[in-house]
Amino acid sequence: MKDDTLEQLQRILETEKTALLNGHLDQLHDLLHEKERLLGSLGSENISHDNKLLNTLQQKMLRNQTLLENSLLGIRAVADRVSSVRKVRESLETYDNNGHRLELTLGQATKLEKRA
Repeated sequence: MKDDTLEQLQRILETEKTALLNGHLDQLHDLLHEKERLLGSLGSENISHDNKLLNTLQQKMLRNQTLLENSLLGIRAVADRVSSVRKVRESLETYDNNGHRLELTLGQATKLEKRA
């Protein structure tokens, strides 16, 4: 049972890695629940510690944690960039001849209508 659980955990960690690398973040929720279930069952089993296997699992978990953190940094960077683009579309920041900062609000963007 223990070996089967550890193999399942390794498969889940590899699936999680693939999802993170491919940007399939929607899969992480289900994988998290499966990991929690497997780790919980490991806690209730009488495990004879196979240090090599446990170290491998730990390294895979740390690798996936790093991938997840970098994914979150990327998402935050995109959100910041979208916010900057939106701000540029809505206003213009410039300086007057005395060096004071001016912000000109453009209001709603004008719409261009194409007609055939």
